[in-house]
Amino acid sequence: MKKLDDLLEGKNVTLRLVRKEDKNSYYEAGFRNVDQESMYYTQTASVFTEEQIFSYVDRITEDEQRYDFLIFDSMGVLYGESVLNEIDWQNRSANFRIALFDQKHFGKGLGSESLDLTLKFGFEKLDLNQIELEVYGFNERAIQVYKKAGFMTDEIEHNVKLIDGSLSSILKMSLTKQQYRQ
Repeated sequence: MKKLDDLLEGKNVTLRLVRKEDKNSYYEAGFRNVDQESMYYTQTASVFTEEQIFSYVDRITEDEQRYDFLIFDSMGVLYGESVLNEIDWQNRSANFRIALFDQKHFGKGLGSESLDLTLKFGFEKLDLNQIELEVYGFNERAIQVYKKAGFMTDEIEHNVKLIDGSLSSILKMSLTKQQYRQ
């Protein structure tokens, strides 16, 4: 299945599929000077080299089981990514993840708007039946955003990851097309 190359436009953000020519800007925005708080909330354990990021972009642009959208503000500044991956075309399901590369963008509704645009694309353009995600229990801001968008908690894996000396839970959440429409 050939990827749809839609531009998703919202009030404050624009989402566009990552392209091979985005390698430099993607690396500069998200990986050259990594924001520690962003790494904490996504539990990104590694700092990636420019070569690793370039190779990653080459791979994901060709992968038909994923849609990796770059998030731009109204001035065209790249500040994050919103991703549907692990797409199971037979069962019409996908995994969702999002990352804002710098904490200065947290709490402004930009992630929520990006989530809404990605969900609309997934359910309406890709005709998915379910979108699921995992989120750490300490990430209360993200959990509230997901609940507001309609996600339901399906499962909680209690105390499964040691983070900064404390055990954290992982919430598995999902949203069906029917729930989305309501």
